[in-house]
Amino acid sequence: MTRLFERGLAAALLLLLLLSGGKGAAANRYTELFRERADRAIAAFERGKTGHDRRESPWNGDVSMINLGYLCYVVGLADEEKRYVDVALKMYDCYLDQVDGKLLTADFHAYRPFALMTRRLDTSGLLTGDRRTRARKLAEGFMHWFSPRHSVARVFLEEMWDHNIHMATYVAVRALSLTFPDLPGQTEADSLCNEVVNRIIRKCDLNENASNYSTLGAAYFYDLLRLDNRMERLSTPGFRDYFLRWRDMMSPAIMLPEFGDSYFYHNQLPLDLVLMMEVAAGSFNDASFSDEAQRIMSSYGHTAIISDDQMFRSLLLAELELSSPSHASDRGLSFISKRRLDSGALTFDKLVLKTGNRPGDAMIAMDLYCRGSHAHEFRESAILYYEAGGVPLFHSLGRRGTSGANFANLFWMTPAGNFPGHPAKHVWNTMTIPIDRLQPKGEKYIFGSRKLDFRTFPQKDLNHIVFDNLRLVGPKDTLLIDGFETAELWDRNLLQHNPAVRIESVEDRTEGDRAQQIQWNLFTNEVVSRLLPESFMEMEIDPKRYDRICLDYKYEGPLPCFHFRGWCARQLDMGCAVLACKVRGAIVKQLRQDAYARIEYDNYMEPGAKLTREIVLTREGILVIRDTFHPTERCIGMDVGQLWQLYTLKERGRDYFVAFDDGRFPQPDGRAREKRCMLVKYLSPTDMECGHKQFVPGYMHAYRLEAEQRVNYRSFHTTYSTTRVKDLKPRSLLQVIYPLAESEYRNAAQIASETQLEPSQSESSIRIPTPDGPYVQISFTQTLPTVIRPMK
Repeated sequence: MTRLFERGLAAALLLLLLLSGGKGAAANRYTELFRERADRAIAAFERGKTGHDRRESPWNGDVSMINLGYLCYVVGLADEEKRYVDVALKMYDCYLDQVDGKLLTADFHAYRPFALMTRRLDTSGLLTGDRRTRARKLAEGFMHWFSPRHSVARVFLEEMWDHNIHMATYVAVRALSLTFPDLPGQTEADSLCNEVVNRIIRKCDLNENASNYSTLGAAYFYDLLRLDNRMERLSTPGFRDYFLRWRDMMSPAIMLPEFGDSYFYHNQLPLDLVLMMEVAAGSFNDASFSDEAQRIMSSYGHTAIISDDQMFRSLLLAELELSSPSHASDRGLSFISKRRLDSGALTFDKLVLKTGNRPGDAMIAMDLYCRGSHAHEFRESAILYYEAGGVPLFHSLGRRGTSGANFANLFWMTPAGNFPGHPAKHVWNTMTIPIDRLQPKGEKYIFGSRKLDFRTFPQKDLNHIVFDNLRLVGPKDTLLIDGFETAELWDRNLLQHNPAVRIESVEDRTEGDRAQQIQWNLFTNEVVSRLLPESFMEMEIDPKRYDRICLDYKYEGPLPCFHFRGWCARQLDMGCAVLACKVRGAIVKQLRQDAYARIEYDNYMEPGAKLTREIVLTREGILVIRDTFHPTERCIGMDVGQLWQLYTLKERGRDYFVAFDDGRFPQPDGRAREKRCMLVKYLSPTDMECGHKQFVPGYMHAYRLEAEQRVNYRSFHTTYSTTRVKDLKPRSLLQVIYPLAESEYRNAAQIASETQLEPSQSESSIRIPTPDGPYVQISFTQTLPTVIRPMK
């Protein structure tokens, strides 16, 4: 009888909720997207499916159930349709059955929507009886887990605190705290959540720095603001700058450039970016944001799809009160954005050059920051994205195993005879860990921990790794830390796997009598460690004497992929080539239909060394890069040069390289454009040498299109020019990247031959043939370059 009464009361409350429209819920032009997904979810649910079919969702079981249940609930409120809310409640109860007796901490994809839906059921009077008791039990366990885990200082380091999983967790905690205000630990939890929100409001930025995670973090931030009715805090000049960065980030072909620990998909519509634009349009009464939202949406169903993941993270869009802005601010093309750090200082962030915003125009993107959560470091001088003629000619290589700086498009330096310095199997390689990876102590550094942790990933083809000669290195001195003579310093977290995992002392070494060889193909996701000799535990290291730590290694199989942690306090990937530098200044200029950037770097790879990188992107999509390097004494005898990565190699000459095309990419305006490939031409000093190095990483996600299907590449080619530093005179090098159209493939050698320096202008002027005229001539000057196109 009690259960029947509760059901009757719930039905009455539900009817009242729908008649009142529900707090904050209103249908808009996006609601239909979510309704269509809700209809499919309801049909599957009524057929008895519980989310185990991965075709119905990117996750299994309870994670699918609660996400789809919350989606149906929001759609029901926005459309004022009782049927959706009825099924949503059944899905919620089914979720409670699925997680009965479990902790709520397994997956943030589940506990965020559970907490948000729980909060809304509570405010609607639908969280009653047994449903409320079971939800509270989950909330109690979650709060007990949260408080000790998230009150520690390391979570609030500048590069970690707004990590997407942390943000989802703060959303869940705040929603559950509002629903059950008497939960143990609720006061401390609310304080932490409030600190997170205030910190973001103070900086007007999130320190997420990957194209996938940055917009995801923003969506979670809106959740936090809405829970406490604080969305108006977004309407500040600082947040306007933040939204502007994202308004102009999408490419002319409506693709989101990849940066950081992310993935590039030409056909994935970033619905969370659409959400961000609509929030900005309302916050600033500015139609330029909603116009961009509609430009992105114009690709839906034609060149782009929307994943379940995007639906779930962007669910606010289904019920957002959309604005009708009274004006639209002017939009530029090329830009440099900045971000504010915890210290209050501003730093350079993204650099984008565009020749236009219509499909077919050209664009490049750079990340001048390369820090923050999910960032890929050591890429401050790299071209991360290059698009021309509607084709993403370069869109990065992969999120793991290709993080070394010499796997990027930049200016590089190695010891003599080792250019471009890629790791290789069967030979000894050297890994460098910058000294600032250690724990700071005043102006010096200490190890701070006795363990060097290796966070492993599955690599069944990586037979073994040999380690030797861990040492401190400085301008004039070297100090041995660990000669790897015996297995004695391996931690028990590795020794416990012996003898299944073979640990051997071998004579193949770089110093001393022995090295340590570890079988690696049995590891999955373990952490194993090497202990630091006790004599180094209290050592204070002066960075002027020792500025790096070096480790020799040899491997059998693909490039090892694991993270250094432990006393390497900021995570570093194994085999990662480090590029340290500081951006001193940067400008962008629109030169009519062409675009120009100049970036100046201090301490480029060596203290005191400087680099000036000048970039011209022409209306034809031709990319010209001039690097001027100012060496120091420590650079003399080193090899320097420019790098450009090609996914494939079809043709090469003495100083040029041509790739195969990557397939035919669909165009958002429906036009049939030619396939394209990259031609890379190197110019400059008479003693310059050119070459290429094919590399097979452990994993790549760069791809080509075959019959509209993505096919991942398995290797790439690093093309390069190189010259030796013989004195302290500045050296200038030039490279041209030409977007060859399909009709030009047969003329690659001729185009490369006719791309020349002007003899009378030395290294400052370059002539490049073009399809629309005899040539384009680009002359670099002390101020801005000139771009001249003679009449036919």
